[in-house]
Amino acid sequence: MSQPRSLATHNSVDLSPAILAEWESHPAFPDLVRRAAAVSVELYRGHWMLNRLLNDRGRLIASLMILDLHFSAGSGQGFTAAQMRRHAIECGLCSPGRITAFLATLRLSGLLAHADGQNPGNRRLAPTEALLDVHRARWRRVFALLAELRPEARGASEALQDPAFVGHCAGVVMEAYRRGQRLYDFVPALTAIADRDAGLMVVLSLLTADPGQSVSVSDLARRFSVARSHVLETLRAAERSGLAVAASERGGYRAGPDLAPAMGRFFSVIFEVYLHAFVTARVRGWDVGG
Repeated sequence: MSQPRSLATHNSVDLSPAILAEWESHPAFPDLVRRAAAVSVELYRGHWMLNRLLNDRGRLIASLMILDLHFSAGSGQGFTAAQMRRHAIECGLCSPGRITAFLATLRLSGLLAHADGQNPGNRRLAPTEALLDVHRARWRRVFALLAELRPEARGASEALQDPAFVGHCAGVVMEAYRRGQRLYDFVPALTAIADRDAGLMVVLSLLTADPGQSVSVSDLARRFSVARSHVLETLRAAERSGLAVAASERGGYRAGPDLAPAMGRFFSVIFEVYLHAFVTARVRGWDVGG
């Protein structure tokens, strides 16, 4: 690994092949990817009602859009449903009706509230601490892993206690998204399972299994609260992409030859984006750790 480089000179995240290869060439990177996969599986949050509105990828982008609108566009003062619908259309995320229903479900779940906390007549909405904590839980673990390879990431996990830094991280991701950078464009092999409910979690579970060990379809269905037939269809799609291999014993599956390289590229993109978020926050003078 080369000496730490400043990412703050870029207006957006540099996700060039050379930058990503720098992560992937580190001897400790494969173990880091496996541990990051285990964190993702552990923290996966499924919700039957939200699943009917947006898939896993859509829910993630929509929740990041909420944080970005609140902290960046709204300067911490909230956002309107109309703003959210407009941004969703501009980004090609989903229809206005789905966003309206999504926001209503988040409010019922205690993840969104009126911006002033009291007045129902106020049209501005704001993320609650519960929604911030959903992202903090994941990002703390990601930043802790980053710090093992990159000294400049030290202190990032602690910095997430500041809501503004959570918003900044979301803003960095959304800036890349608005510029047309899509995570799955960097890993075409994952597109076959990306839009399936718990699809990514299913293949990550294969990666976290012991080498050569198969994972049962029924176990995966129970773990992620989806139908066994859905898991089986997902694994068959993964098999066609080289991500999974059918095992003879009891109809299980194990990691395919292309799974580790695909997830290596997947997590190198994620790691670079969040390292960029932390470094740029520090350069801008925020008190986000040292």
